[in-house]
Amino acid sequence: MGNMRRRWDTDERGTGIGSGEPFLPNIAKLGDAMRDPSFLLLTAGFFTCGFHIAFIATHLPGYVELCQLPATVSAWSLSIIGLFNILGSL
Repeated sequence: MGNMRRRWDTDERGTGIGSGEPFLPNIAKLGDAMRDPSFLLLTAGFFTCGFHIAFIATHLPGYVELCQLPATVSAWSLSIIGLFNILGSL
């Protein structure tokens, strides 16, 4: 029983296809990633950034309208936020 391989573990040479490393199914890769602190911090950062951008994009136009400012204020504000997010990503 110890000699048996699962079909997704390796190819005939005992490695993942072309990589030189054992092949892992996506579930196993996700499990490995969830145990890596760097992956968890990166995921938390993306979640935080996406959450605050969605919050601003949802509520800023309503507040601008509530303050009786022109709609262009909201459009320019969201554009500038997007521009600086692009620059920050680079």
